Amino acid sequence: MRAALHIYLKALALYAALTIPALAEPTMYFFSILFALTYGWLAFLVFAIAYMLLSGVRPWLRVTILFITVVLGVSTALNVIGVSLFNGGLLHMGELLAFPIAAIISGWISLLMSKKLLIAGTSNNN
Repeated sequence: MRAALHIYLKALALYAALTIPALAEPTMYFFSILFALTYGWLAFLVFAIAYMLLSGVRPWLRVTILFITVVLGVSTALNVIGVSLFNGGLLHMGELLAFPIAAIISGWISLLMSKKLLIAGTSNNN
């Protein structure tokens, strides 16, 4: 579980770095980081459950499924944001879709950076 948390925290830091160009409009950057901190735990929950369930799976399959799980986790968090704050109107947000894309990319980069940890298997799963 510590490994999944480590991967998530690294992805969160990468997200903050990837979205720095949004500082051109500081309010947008502030809210994007606030939403990532507030709703990112949902993405972490999806990722952590998949990480624990895949402990005995072959490394290449584990990494592949975790890449898909990053997309599912970000989609889950985005859906909850849309339902709770925008009454489901989040699909028409135009250029703001760059933020969930940045979240997915940061999750994938974090997974790639932690590939040795993922391949190590169940010894780092606690």
